[in-house]
Amino acid sequence: MSMKEEVVLRWLKKAENNLKTVKHLLTLEDAPTDVISFQCQQAVEKYFKAYLTLVDVRVKIVEEEG
Repeated sequence: MSMKEEVVLRWLKKAENNLKTVKHLLTLEDAPTDVISFQCQQAVEKYFKAYLTLVDVRVKIVEEEG
């Protein structure tokens, strides 16, 4: 397996873990919708990172000046 494939699989695994958390939280009587929303957003971000890695798009991280 190539290094790129390993990175993609790691991102996918992390996203799946976020979704597992969401599924569990949804079983609670008073499910915390803010936490559920955050976990969903995190999963989407990780799926997107997996896709970008797969298609060889590198993203430059720019730090904000404070």
